[in-house]
Amino acid sequence: YFEIGNQTTNGVRLQGDADLELAYLADGAGAPLEDDTLEHAAGLVELARFALDHPTLAPALRQLLMCGDVTLRGPESLLLAVAAIESLLLPDASAGSGETFARRLAHLLGLDDASRARVHQVARVLYRRRTAVLHSDGSAAAGDQLPPAAAEQLLAGTTVAVANAVASGVSIETLRDQIDTAPANVSGARVPLLDTPPGREGRSRLGPVQPWSSATFSLAGDLSSPEGTILSWSPLIGLAHDGETLVHADLRVAVTSMSADALVSMEEKDVRRDFISNVQMGGTLAALATGNPHPDLIVAESDVLPLTRRRDLAVLGLRFAGFDAFADPELLGWYVYAKTLRYRRESVLRQSVIMHLQTADSLPLDEPARARVWEAWSLLARYDAAARHAEIDQLCNLVRRIHDRRFLPPTTRASLAVIAVETMLGRFRPATATLRLERLVRLLPGIPEESARWFETDGRAFRNQVAHGEWAPAPTDATEIWTRNPEPVAHLVAIARSALRQLLEVWVAADPPVRARYGPARVLVRHLARRAA
Repeated sequence: YFEIGNQTTNGVRLQGDADLELAYLADGAGAPLEDDTLEHAAGLVELARFALDHPTLAPALRQLLMCGDVTLRGPESLLLAVAAIESLLLPDASAGSGETFARRLAHLLGLDDASRARVHQVARVLYRRRTAVLHSDGSAAAGDQLPPAAAEQLLAGTTVAVANAVASGVSIETLRDQIDTAPANVSGARVPLLDTPPGREGRSRLGPVQPWSSATFSLAGDLSSPEGTILSWSPLIGLAHDGETLVHADLRVAVTSMSADALVSMEEKDVRRDFISNVQMGGTLAALATGNPHPDLIVAESDVLPLTRRRDLAVLGLRFAGFDAFADPELLGWYVYAKTLRYRRESVLRQSVIMHLQTADSLPLDEPARARVWEAWSLLARYDAAARHAEIDQLCNLVRRIHDRRFLPPTTRASLAVIAVETMLGRFRPATATLRLERLVRLLPGIPEESARWFETDGRAFRNQVAHGEWAPAPTDATEIWTRNPEPVAHLVAIARSALRQLLEVWVAADPPVRARYGPARVLVRHLARRAA
């Protein structure tokens, strides 16, 4: 029995970070594990315990666990895994170290000439894919095939092999020197690189990947779409708005007010009578609305994709305008209306997000904020209409994602923020360099003074701490999720946000030949260098 207040009860219902649907999401599950796989895993438990107590191995193992975060997609997991391998095997490597990366992995993980050649090939492709993710260079990985979860597999194999070496008395520094020129002499368990890794989940765990068809007639008439259109609603939990609707015609998006009760009414009946049925709603919140012409009631996945892009750009614009704490509506999934017929593509996190209606610290969308939002949306509309680029699209998604302080751990946010900043501005340069990264950050318009000052004094050391897994945030109480942001992460996110906005402004203003010649990062750095001069 449990004593709660003045009542005695024989059970307590808890709502975790993922709803129960995650346990039943067929698209997120792999094949059942076989006995030999489980026996192999059991044999690695003691090695895992050893690794978790080791100052260099523990960060890599934790990074491997982070790669399975439910909110991350394949590109972000790949970036995290490759960064963790680099921190173990190439801690002092410079840019362009793909061959060193592949050679050391092959020497560490290959048991014979054939397996070493296989690991070397996959590692080279993986490093090019990592560059392609950062710079969206389709030609870099065109035609190259990787095993499922190749980066995670290689990180697992690297962690096990290095742990075996360290446990036998070989230092990591000695091991790095050895595998730079010859195969490693490491005994103990190995994790092979497999074309069909056991237990590999589907490509998305946030929600179903199959075309959805959850359609019901809605009783909330004020949410229905006008004749001949479809309308998508995206509630913004943590952002308050009870004023006039703000419509941006060029981006074709609007922010308006929605009652908390209306949000709950859009959910499936099984959800409405579950945990959120015990929550006192009321009040209003902001919601994004995007629509498209649509002649009939049947809505397909392809009809929703353009609305998804405009929603994500609108969310990014709100981040540019200073609203950095509300929950990204992507975590709720989709509510799309064709007249009164509601299509629902749910997320496994939707109840957890909705439950924060009462705890989120809502900030009002007042008149000065509306002006900032309008300006940011205008910039994004110009980019979307005339200057789209795959690398910038990747950066927009990455910067938007690192604002998730509720579900992404601070260490993951910090890692991805470092990647975003270095993609746009380059890595830290020597003290003798003409234009150091610290100087470039200081030149960003709109950069918060405290963030620029922190980056000048502590940015390089913090980046190295993150890269080598040496930084851990102070514990945060659950009630502070919406009001407290770990300071180093908040600074990095602010810098990434300012850099992306400046990149968009410079990119949109540049002539097409200049864009084609230099690419986004060099266009931005050249612009900042001219400002410095």
